[in-house]
Amino acid sequence: HLTGNNGLDLLNLLYFFQWIQLMLVKIIIYNFILSSINVTTLENWLIKFLPSTIVKLYIRSLIYFNKSSFILIICLLILLAFCNYISYHYFGFFY
Repeated sequence: HLTGNNGLDLLNLLYFFQWIQLMLVKIIIYNFILSSINVTTLENWLIKFLPSTIVKLYIRSLIYFNKSSFILIICLLILLAFCNYISYHYFGFFY
């Protein structure tokens, strides 16, 4: 939401990039946790509570996710670095 005031617009931009940084960090941590889960242990634990068709579907999707999680984490880290650079670049105008 642009206000027409350059100072407030710059602060809104900084706030937005800081918010994106926090969201990206949360997503990266979530992806690290999902990629480090042992699939067989999870499958044995889930089969106690859920029907086997749902468990097989979830485990199959988790296996596909684990195969692509490394590339996804690298892309998210690049986006995080970009947001961090833009945020600190514009934050330098206040000094």
